[in-house]
Amino acid sequence: NDAAMYSLQAWYAQSKLANLLFSQELDARLHAKGVSANAVNPGAVQGELLRWSKAAASSRAAPLSPLFDAVERALLAFYWPEEVGGLSVAYAALAGPMLGHAGAHGKYFVPVAREWPASTLDGHARNVTLQRGLWSFTEELLASKGFGVD
Repeated sequence: NDAAMYSLQAWYAQSKLANLLFSQELDARLHAKGVSANAVNPGAVQGELLRWSKAAASSRAAPLSPLFDAVERALLAFYWPEEVGGLSVAYAALAGPMLGHAGAHGKYFVPVAREWPASTLDGHARNVTLQRGLWSFTEELLASKGFGVD
C-alpha cells in the first residue's frame, strides 16, 4: 500500500481480480447452504467512476485538461448508460430463479448479461490458493481493525 508505487491501471486490474477471487471463495463457502455469489463486470459505464479518475489524472497533468476533456467526450460515446450497465448485475442475481434453476455459482458476468467462460479467464482468476489467501488476508485485516470475523 505504498502511494509512491500507485499505478491506476495496475490497481484497477488488481481490484477486478480481487472481486472475482473473493466472490468465488464466498460462493465456495456458501454453496452448501444454497447461497450463490458471482462477480460482475458491468463494463465501461457512464458513471461517477469517470469523474474520480479524471480528477486524479487532471491533478497530475493540469495543462492537459482540455485534452482529457476531449478524450472523455469521445470515449463516452462507446460507454454503456448506467441503466444498461446494471443489467449484468441484475441478470447475475435473478437469472437462475427466473429461468427455473438454482442459478450460477462462482461465475463471472460481463456486459450485457453474459457469463464469461471460466476456461478463458487468466490463471490467477482460477487459482483456488489465491482465493483462500485473499479471504484469509481479509479476515486478518478486519480483525486487526477491531471487526469480529466468524
